[in-house]
Amino acid sequence: MITSIITENELYKLHRGFKKWYGRVEPTKETNYIYHHLSNYFNLCHKYYLKSHSLNQLIKLFYKGKQTFYTWSNKIKEFLLNSYDFEWFKKTSTRPKTIHYHYSKIYKRKIAKMIKTYREKYGTGIYEFYNLTLANYFTYQNMPIKHNIKTLIKWDKTFNNYSKRKNIKKIYQRYEMPELGHVQHDVKILTKNMTGYKKDLYIFDYIDEKSRYAVAYVSAHKTQDIAAKLFEKAYFEFKNIGINIKRIRTDNGTEYVYNHRSNYAHRKSEFTKAVNKKGVAHQTTPVRSPQSNGKIERFHRNWNKFFEYLPRYLKEIDDIEKQIKIFLNYYNNIRRHKSINLLTPAEAVLKFLKD
Repeated sequence: MITSIITENELYKLHRGFKKWYGRVEPTKETNYIYHHLSNYFNLCHKYYLKSHSLNQLIKLFYKGKQTFYTWSNKIKEFLLNSYDFEWFKKTSTRPKTIHYHYSKIYKRKIAKMIKTYREKYGTGIYEFYNLTLANYFTYQNMPIKHNIKTLIKWDKTFNNYSKRKNIKKIYQRYEMPELGHVQHDVKILTKNMTGYKKDLYIFDYIDEKSRYAVAYVSAHKTQDIAAKLFEKAYFEFKNIGINIKRIRTDNGTEYVYNHRSNYAHRKSEFTKAVNKKGVAHQTTPVRSPQSNGKIERFHRNWNKFFEYLPRYLKEIDDIEKQIKIFLNYYNNIRRHKSINLLTPAEAVLKFLKD
């Protein structure tokens, strides 16, 4: 209870003595600080004795928390023992000796300008500037500059107007192979909705990176044995038009390589063995980087467009293969490609073979 700290009579004497003392003393930051807290304490006690509010409500009204109120209550207890010596408050004040104050905008702007000129002159960062301030290297009006690193960073960002970098989309440059025979290979899934067939099918397609000549086959399954057999068919088909495959690039699918968790991860897959028998190098793309096989991935978009406009009556695989041959004939012999100077892939093969 407050009555155990100070009585109403003592509170009245304390209030009068405090007003006389404050009238004699020069108004400084320390005396204003004491005046503010003691005035709040007086008002709280007066309201408590009038019983207009409870103690908890008054503490919330006049102080930030109970801890602040009780520390000042203990101070006043000691103050009463010191014969109402108001100078004692100044000696035992919890106010820090170095009183922090707000810097002007002019001062902040000048410090930020010093940071900017130092950075442009020596090409270093703000941390080196901060280390030099600790060594009293920078001065302002013959006084050393000493600030926290966070303060310097804040002023640097505020006054030096650094524009935020926009998230620039990565643009992968197109590369061209110097010769024929570098082939990209992948598998495209044909869903039931695309074809009308009773289950999903797979297109094993191949494209030459130099000439854009493409070959494709349909299968009901995708295993290493099927991938190896279809590669042999593609190898001879490319050879018939004059392209000797030197390297084939695939992703890391289980139809091409063994899973790294399997017991056969250290062995060559059936597909790799079939490729190496023909004297062809098997190369795999990095994980999660389809752009490494970008030409065949872009070629897959053609299948989406092609089967979108076909009627859904293709009930047999042979019918689907016929439609794929029709499209490949158009793609290789009729359609002109901008990337190979408006030639068809078949014309490009003849041109590159002559060169």
